[in-house]
Amino acid sequence: MKKFLIYTGVFWFIIYYTISKCSSNMEHSAHYYLINKLSSSSELFGVLFKQKNTNGLFLWCCDCIQFYADKLGYSYEELNIVLFVILQPSLIVYLFTLCIYQYSKLTAKG
Repeated sequence: MKKFLIYTGVFWFIIYYTISKCSSNMEHSAHYYLINKLSSSSELFGVLFKQKNTNGLFLWCCDCIQFYADKLGYSYEELNIVLFVILQPSLIVYLFTLCIYQYSKLTAKG
């Protein structure tokens, strides 16, 4: 179990390090969505409940990425790459590995 926790810590450290190196510090003036020009997180999440179709939900998700990219000092593209090219596949691989580990633990006991 200790080995697994060490590997998990190393995995998340690599993810954190990769994310910290993805910032380019360049000013990016392109705003793709951010239709509502929201100024706070509570306003952003309040708009979610007003969405009535899939397109509205998609635009809300894009607004979220743009809003948090501006707050964190990233561009929309950088945060999008971090989320969907680095974090999501990493999380899928991590959870798949965890499932295999737990399955092997259960079958070894039985």
